[in-house]
Amino acid sequence: MPEINHKTYIKVPLEEVYITVSTSQGWNAWFTDETSLEINPDGTGEIRLRWTNFGSENVNIEDGEKYLRQLQTKNLSFNGHQENKIQQ
Repeated sequence: MPEINHKTYIKVPLEEVYITVSTSQGWNAWFTDETSLEINPDGTGEIRLRWTNFGSENVNIEDGEKYLRQLQTKNLSFNGHQENKIQQ
């Protein structure tokens, strides 16, 4: 399968982008349904991306991972889909 790269440029301050990707409400507003997100004071944490009734088959999908690192307004890095779960 060919690799897909998608980029969107939005002219907003970096702090607004950070709020969107560092809160579950931010993720759920544009990409997921019931994401949970926890950031610890030391920059580690965990994210669980969730989609409910997704696609034509109405499946529930969960994917997530512990954070590799998080630097406020600079970087939010995690690896996902190592063990995603699909429920029908």
